Amino acid sequence: MLDTFELTDSPRRLRGLNLYYHFYSGTKQASIKAMDDVYTAMQRQQPISLWMGDYLRRVRGLYEGSMARRTDGRWQLRSLQGLRTVRLDPRLGWPDLLNSEGVAGVRDLPQGRYVHLSNDRAVLALQATRDTAPALEYANVPLQAWEYRGEREVRLSMAGQFALRFAVRYAGNCSLSAAGRRYEGQRRGDLLEFNLERQEVSDAVLACR
Repeated sequence: MLDTFELTDSPRRLRGLNLYYHFYSGTKQASIKAMDDVYTAMQRQQPISLWMGDYLRRVRGLYEGSMARRTDGRWQLRSLQGLRTVRLDPRLGWPDLLNSEGVAGVRDLPQGRYVHLSNDRAVLALQATRDTAPALEYANVPLQAWEYRGEREVRLSMAGQFALRFAVRYAGNCSLSAAGRRYEGQRRGDLLEFNLERQEVSDAVLACR
C-alpha cells in the first residue's frame, strides 16, 4: 500500500490517498502495527480529509474548469466545481495575494507549485516574488472562505470531520479569533501552525502583526 502511495505521488500526485480495509485488520497485532504504519505515513504528507462525494466534485472540476487570460493580465478561473487547487508553472512566478480574488495561498512541493483557492471562481494575479501577506500553506479540512481585509488580516471559514489543523506562512505572529476564543499560532520554521479542538470555524478572523 505504501509503495502505491509513493508511486502515485512522484513526479506528481496522480490520485488521492484512499485507505480501505476490513474490520478483521484489527484482530491481529501484526495487522494493527501495519495499519499504524500506514496512518503515520499518510499523516506525514499532511493530506486534506474529504468524503468521497467531495472528492468526486473536485475530479469534475478537472474536466469542466476553464482558465482564461484577462485584459488586465490576471488569470480568470471558472467552473472549478469542488476543485480548490491548481498547479502553477514556477516560471510564471508567485500569486499576488492582495490583487487576486479567491486565492488563499501557495505551497511549493517537489511535485510542483500549488495555489490554494477558496471557491470555484477565482482571479489569479502573478508577481515575481513570494507574497509577504499571510498565506495558507496547508489545512487538513476543506477551506470554505478566505478573504483578505488588508495586508495583515484575513476572514476565513473551514469545516470538516476532524479537529482543525492548518498552517499559515508569515514572518511575524498571528492569532485566530473564532467563536469567542483566541488561538495563537505556534512557530514551526517559516510557518505558524494552528491546532483547534473544533471541526469547523465560520467567519473566523486571522490577525497578524
